[in-house]
Amino acid sequence: MSRSLLFEMNVAAIISYDGTNFHGFQMQNQSRTVQMVIEQKLEKIFKERIPVVPAGRTDTGVHAIGQVISFKLTKCPFGIEKLHDILNYHLPDDIRISELKIMPENFNSRFSAKSRVYVYAVCTKKDICAHLARYFWNINISLDDLKVPLDLIPERFCFRSFSRTSQDRKLNFGTVNFSNYVIVEDFFYFIIEAPSFLWHTVRFLFGEAVAVAKGKRSLEEYKEALDGKKRLVLYKAPPKGLHLWGVSYFDQKLGAICEKNIIKDGLYGFFKPPSFVDIVKSP
Repeated sequence: MSRSLLFEMNVAAIISYDGTNFHGFQMQNQSRTVQMVIEQKLEKIFKERIPVVPAGRTDTGVHAIGQVISFKLTKCPFGIEKLHDILNYHLPDDIRISELKIMPENFNSRFSAKSRVYVYAVCTKKDICAHLARYFWNINISLDDLKVPLDLIPERFCFRSFSRTSQDRKLNFGTVNFSNYVIVEDFFYFIIEAPSFLWHTVRFLFGEAVAVAKGKRSLEEYKEALDGKKRLVLYKAPPKGLHLWGVSYFDQKLGAICEKNIIKDGLYGFFKPPSFVDIVKSP
C-alpha cells in the first residue's frame, strides 16, 4: 500500500488524448485545450493552480498516444496510485492517464526530453470503420508510390522547407533519429523521431509525399526541399492522422519500439503507449 505524500514532489504522467475536440494542447483564451482541462481538474482536486508542462505542444485536431506531462505538487494527501485513479475519474473520456510516476526534482517533461516520436496514419480501405475515421487519413492512394518519396528522407534534412515558421527561426536542418513506415493490410504508418520539430513539419512532410505519390508534385522538388533548396508548404496532411506516439528521455531509438509494436500487434500495437520503462533510463 502506498503511503500519503506530504512533501513537494515532481510528478510525470504519460497521457493519451483524442485531439478531435481540442484546440491543441496549449492554453488559449476561450478555447478548450488539453492543458486547460487538466489544469482545471488539478485545481479542483488540490484547491490551487498547478501548471502543467508538456513534452510537445500538439496542434488543433492532433492526437497523442504517449504524450508526457509534468507538474509539481506542494502536497498530496494520498499515494501516487490513488492520485492516478482520482485524475482519471475526474478527466473527460478524451483524455486518459496511462502511467503516473514521481520523478527527480530536476525532471522537466519538455526540457529533459531527448526526442519525440510522431506517427502519421493512413487507411486506404474504401469504407473505413467509423470508430477509426477520426484517427486515420482515409485516402485512395498507391502505397508503393507513397513509399518512394518517404524513402528519400535522410538522417538530416531541412525542417524549415516543410514549415510555415517565421523567418527568424534558426532551426533549418534537423536531425532525424528514426524514420520508417509500416504497412499492415490497408493501414500505413509513417514513423519519424527527432529531438524536436518545427510547426507543422510532419504534416507538410507527409502531405507533400502524398502529393508526389498522386503526381501533383515532382519527386525532384521533394528532394530539393529535403536538401533545403526549396520550400514545400502547399500540401499539408490533415491533423486527424497525426499522433504524438511517445517521448524519450535517454539516447535510444524509441521509434524502433513503435515500429516493432505495430508489426507485432497491428492496431493494438499502434494505440498502445510506451511505458516509463521504455522512455526513462533506469538508474
